[in-house]
Amino acid sequence: MAKAQPAREFTEQELRDRKIGIYIVPRMYNWDLKERTYRELKIKRFYMTLKSSYISLCTDDTGYVVHDLGSRIAQFQIDTYLLRKVKGEKVELPRIYTIPTDVDEPEKKKDDYMMQKSDFSDEAFDGISDPIAEIIWIFNHLTIEGVEPKEAPSPGAYGYLMWAQQNPQNRSDFLKTTYAKVVPTKSQLDKGAGSHDNGRTTIELLDRLSAEITPD
Repeated sequence: MAKAQPAREFTEQELRDRKIGIYIVPRMYNWDLKERTYRELKIKRFYMTLKSSYISLCTDDTGYVVHDLGSRIAQFQIDTYLLRKVKGEKVELPRIYTIPTDVDEPEKKKDDYMMQKSDFSDEAFDGISDPIAEIIWIFNHLTIEGVEPKEAPSPGAYGYLMWAQQNPQNRSDFLKTTYAKVVPTKSQLDKGAGSHDNGRTTIELLDRLSAEITPD
Protein backbone atom coordinates (compact mmCIF):
# COMPACT_ATOMS: atom_id res chain seq x y z
CA MET A 1 0.00 0.00 0.00
CA ALA A 2 1.46 3.37 -1.06
CA LYS A 3 2.28 5.72 1.79
CA ALA A 4 0.24 8.93 1.81
CA GLN A 5 2.25 11.97 0.82
CA PRO A 6 2.42 14.84 3.34
CA ALA A 7 0.62 18.07 2.52
CA ARG A 8 2.72 20.51 0.54
CA GLU A 9 3.84 23.67 2.32
CA PHE A 10 3.34 27.14 0.81
CA THR A 11 4.35 30.64 1.78
CA GLU A 12 1.67 33.28 2.29
CA GLN A 13 2.49 34.90 -1.03
CA GLU A 14 2.31 31.55 -2.84
CA LEU A 15 -1.13 30.96 -1.35
CA ARG A 16 -2.34 34.37 -2.44
CA ASP A 17 -0.88 33.83 -5.93
CA ARG A 18 -2.95 30.64 -6.04
CA LYS A 19 -6.13 32.65 -5.27
CA ILE A 20 -6.37 31.67 -1.59
CA GLY A 21 -8.22 34.56 0.01
CA ILE A 22 -10.23 35.32 -3.15
CA TYR A 23 -13.58 33.76 -3.91
CA ILE A 24 -13.50 31.76 -7.15
CA VAL A 25 -16.69 30.39 -8.65
CA PRO A 26 -16.23 26.59 -8.99
CA ARG A 27 -15.48 25.44 -12.53
CA MET A 28 -14.83 29.00 -13.65
CA TYR A 29 -11.51 30.70 -14.54
CA ASN A 30 -8.75 30.08 -11.93
CA TRP A 31 -10.84 27.52 -10.06
CA ASP A 32 -8.57 24.69 -11.29
CA LEU A 33 -5.57 26.45 -9.71
CA LYS A 34 -7.33 27.00 -6.39
CA GLU A 35 -8.80 23.49 -6.36
CA ARG A 36 -5.36 22.00 -7.03
CA THR A 37 -3.99 24.02 -4.11
CA TYR A 38 -6.71 22.62 -1.84
CA ARG A 39 -5.74 19.09 -2.96
CA GLU A 40 -2.04 19.68 -2.37
CA LEU A 41 -2.83 21.02 1.09
CA LYS A 42 -4.93 17.89 1.81
CA ILE A 43 -7.98 20.01 2.53
CA LYS A 44 -10.09 19.53 -0.62
CA ARG A 45 -12.24 16.77 0.92
CA PHE A 46 -12.85 18.85 4.03
CA TYR A 47 -13.84 21.82 1.86
CA MET A 48 -16.43 19.69 0.04
CA THR A 49 -17.83 18.40 3.34
CA LEU A 50 -18.01 21.91 4.76
CA LYS A 51 -19.74 23.25 1.65
CA SER A 52 -22.28 20.41 1.68
CA SER A 53 -23.11 21.11 5.32
CA TYR A 54 -24.41 24.55 4.29
CA ILE A 55 -27.05 23.21 1.87
CA SER A 56 -29.83 23.60 4.44
CA LEU A 57 -28.80 27.20 5.06
CA CYS A 58 -28.72 27.98 1.36
CA THR A 59 -32.15 26.54 0.48
CA ASP A 60 -35.00 28.99 -0.12
CA ASP A 61 -38.71 28.54 0.52
CA THR A 62 -39.24 26.83 -2.84
CA GLY A 63 -36.51 24.25 -2.21
CA TYR A 64 -33.99 25.89 -4.56
CA VAL A 65 -30.40 25.53 -3.32
CA VAL A 66 -28.11 28.53 -3.86
CA HIS A 67 -24.91 26.49 -4.21
CA ASP A 68 -22.82 29.56 -4.93
CA LEU A 69 -23.61 30.90 -1.46
CA GLY A 70 -22.48 27.68 0.22
CA SER A 71 -19.27 27.68 -1.83
CA ARG A 72 -18.57 31.30 -0.91
CA ILE A 73 -18.97 30.66 2.82
CA ALA A 74 -16.87 27.48 2.75
CA GLN A 75 -14.07 29.09 0.71
CA PHE A 76 -14.00 32.10 3.02
CA GLN A 77 -13.61 29.87 6.09
CA ILE A 78 -11.02 27.55 4.52
CA ASP A 79 -8.97 30.42 3.07
CA THR A 80 -8.99 32.32 6.37
CA TYR A 81 -7.81 29.17 8.15
CA LEU A 82 -4.98 28.58 5.65
CA LEU A 83 -3.74 32.18 5.65
CA ARG A 84 -3.79 32.46 9.44
CA LYS A 85 -2.03 29.12 9.76
CA VAL A 86 0.78 30.06 7.36
CA LYS A 87 1.32 33.23 9.41
CA GLY A 88 2.08 31.05 12.41
CA GLU A 89 -1.18 31.65 14.25
CA LYS A 90 -2.73 28.89 16.34
CA VAL A 91 -5.93 28.04 14.47
CA GLU A 92 -8.40 25.18 14.17
CA LEU A 93 -10.34 23.92 11.18
CA PRO A 94 -13.83 25.39 10.79
CA ARG A 95 -16.61 23.44 12.46
CA ILE A 96 -18.91 21.45 10.21
CA TYR A 97 -22.37 22.99 10.42
CA THR A 98 -25.08 20.72 11.76
CA ILE A 99 -28.81 21.43 11.96
CA PRO A 100 -29.91 21.87 15.58
CA THR A 101 -32.25 19.11 16.69
CA ASP A 102 -34.01 21.19 19.34
CA VAL A 103 -35.16 24.15 17.27
CA ASP A 104 -38.80 23.70 18.23
CA GLU A 105 -38.06 22.79 21.84
CA PRO A 106 -35.26 25.05 23.02
CA GLU A 107 -33.34 23.86 26.02
CA LYS A 108 -33.66 25.88 29.18
CA LYS A 109 -30.74 28.28 29.41
CA LYS A 110 -28.40 27.63 32.30
CA ASP A 111 -26.02 30.07 33.91
CA ASP A 112 -22.51 29.84 32.48
CA TYR A 113 -21.12 28.95 35.90
CA MET A 114 -23.45 26.00 36.60
CA MET A 115 -21.26 22.90 37.02
CA GLN A 116 -21.56 19.20 37.80
CA LYS A 117 -20.66 18.06 41.30
CA SER A 118 -18.06 15.71 39.81
CA ASP A 119 -16.16 18.71 38.42
CA PHE A 120 -15.03 19.62 41.93
CA SER A 121 -12.59 17.87 44.21
CA ASP A 122 -13.96 15.86 47.13
CA GLU A 123 -12.21 18.23 49.54
CA ALA A 124 -14.28 21.13 48.19
CA PHE A 125 -17.33 19.74 50.00
CA ASP A 126 -15.61 18.74 53.25
CA GLY A 127 -16.03 20.70 56.47
CA ILE A 128 -16.96 24.33 57.01
CA SER A 129 -15.29 26.73 54.61
CA ASP A 130 -13.35 29.83 55.60
CA PRO A 131 -15.31 32.75 54.05
CA ILE A 132 -12.44 35.23 54.33
CA ALA A 133 -9.97 32.79 52.73
CA GLU A 134 -12.44 32.16 49.90
CA ILE A 135 -12.96 35.87 49.27
CA ILE A 136 -9.18 36.36 49.08
CA TRP A 137 -8.95 33.35 46.71
CA ILE A 138 -11.57 34.92 44.46
CA PHE A 139 -9.71 38.26 44.50
CA ASN A 140 -6.43 36.55 43.56
CA HIS A 141 -8.09 34.83 40.58
CA LEU A 142 -10.20 37.71 39.21
CA THR A 143 -8.02 38.17 36.13
CA ILE A 144 -6.86 34.56 35.72
CA GLU A 145 -8.29 32.74 32.69
CA GLY A 146 -9.12 29.06 32.64
CA VAL A 147 -9.51 28.49 36.38
CA GLU A 148 -10.67 24.88 36.86
CA PRO A 149 -13.38 23.92 39.37
CA LYS A 150 -11.02 21.49 41.10
CA GLU A 151 -8.72 24.41 41.93
CA ALA A 152 -11.44 26.19 43.92
CA PRO A 153 -11.69 25.93 47.71
CA SER A 154 -15.45 25.36 47.36
CA PRO A 155 -18.20 25.28 44.70
CA GLY A 156 -19.56 28.54 46.09
CA ALA A 157 -16.22 30.31 45.68
CA TYR A 158 -15.92 29.04 42.11
CA GLY A 159 -19.44 30.17 41.23
CA TYR A 160 -18.78 33.61 42.71
CA LEU A 161 -15.53 33.84 40.70
CA MET A 162 -17.32 32.90 37.46
CA TRP A 163 -19.93 35.59 38.17
CA ALA A 164 -17.29 38.22 38.98
CA GLN A 165 -15.36 37.45 35.79
CA GLN A 166 -18.38 37.89 33.52
CA ASN A 167 -18.01 41.64 33.14
CA PRO A 168 -16.21 44.71 34.62
CA GLN A 169 -19.29 45.77 36.59
CA ASN A 170 -19.44 42.45 38.43
CA ARG A 171 -15.75 42.69 39.29
CA SER A 172 -16.22 46.20 40.62
CA ASP A 173 -19.23 45.12 42.69
CA PHE A 174 -17.26 42.24 44.17
CA LEU A 175 -14.43 44.55 45.18
CA LYS A 176 -16.63 47.21 46.72
CA THR A 177 -19.27 45.06 48.43
CA THR A 178 -17.50 41.81 49.34
CA TYR A 179 -13.75 42.26 49.25
CA ALA A 180 -14.12 45.58 51.08
CA LYS A 181 -15.29 43.69 54.16
CA VAL A 182 -12.00 41.82 54.53
CA VAL A 183 -9.60 44.66 53.66
CA PRO A 184 -8.37 46.40 56.83
CA THR A 185 -8.77 50.16 56.86
CA LYS A 186 -5.90 52.51 57.60
CA SER A 187 -7.21 53.21 61.10
CA GLN A 188 -7.32 49.47 61.84
CA LEU A 189 -3.72 49.16 60.78
CA ASP A 190 -2.65 52.22 62.75
CA LYS A 191 -3.24 50.68 66.14
CA GLY A 192 -3.47 53.17 68.92
CA ALA A 193 -3.98 56.11 66.61
CA GLY A 194 -7.46 56.60 68.04
CA SER A 195 -8.85 57.99 64.82
CA HIS A 196 -12.33 57.08 63.67
CA ASP A 197 -12.43 55.52 60.20
CA ASN A 198 -15.35 56.16 57.88
CA GLY A 199 -14.31 53.59 55.26
CA ARG A 200 -13.11 56.23 52.82
CA THR A 201 -9.57 54.78 52.66
CA THR A 202 -10.92 51.36 51.80
CA ILE A 203 -13.21 52.70 49.08
CA GLU A 204 -10.35 54.71 47.53
CA LEU A 205 -8.16 51.60 47.56
CA LEU A 206 -10.87 49.49 45.93
CA ASP A 207 -11.49 52.13 43.27
CA ARG A 208 -7.82 51.91 42.33
CA LEU A 209 -7.88 48.08 42.32
CA SER A 210 -11.01 48.06 40.19
CA ALA A 211 -9.41 50.41 37.65
CA GLU A 212 -6.28 48.28 37.48
CA ILE A 213 -8.04 44.96 36.80
CA THR A 214 -10.71 46.30 34.47
CA PRO A 215 -9.59 46.41 30.81
CA ASP A 216 -10.04 49.66 28.89
